[in-house]
Amino acid sequence: MELLPFLVLLHLVVFDGWGGDCASAGTQTTCNLTNINSDQTVSANFSPVAATVYNINIIPVTNNAGTITCSAVSVPAGGNATCTVAVNAGFVFNGWGGNCASAGTQTTCNLTNINSDQTVSANFSPVPPLATPQNVPSLSFWALVLMVLSLSAATLFRRQKV
Repeated sequence: MELLPFLVLLHLVVFDGWGGDCASAGTQTTCNLTNINSDQTVSANFSPVAATVYNINIIPVTNNAGTITCSAVSVPAGGNATCTVAVNAGFVFNGWGGNCASAGTQTTCNLTNINSDQTVSANFSPVPPLATPQNVPSLSFWALVLMVLSLSAATLFRRQKV
């Protein structure tokens, strides 16, 4: 069994043309030798197909809000990569952008069957500040208010009796 036809089918090599006594056939898929009166030399020329590689472009995170790391930044056609986000203190992760947008707010994004360059970004926001506590009157303050109101009411009641 010849390996070459399988390499052509798998797109690992490409036919560049004929050589020797078939050179005149160029890149046609067949070469016909006619009127053969002597030994003939025929060669088929092939060259490897360059592997297609796609890039994963990570958009830098601003304000030191967090980091994005990916398992690879160059992936062969049909390959996979996993990207992970880490959140720094004082920030909240709001979700992925670019080709990871479908991962929502999960901290991991899986890019599968990559067949074009990919862009990955992450959205962060500062943690909202805690509400400032309000001074609430103490129990002794309310007791004092009730005493003043009671005395005021008693004084008014006594004045009405007279």
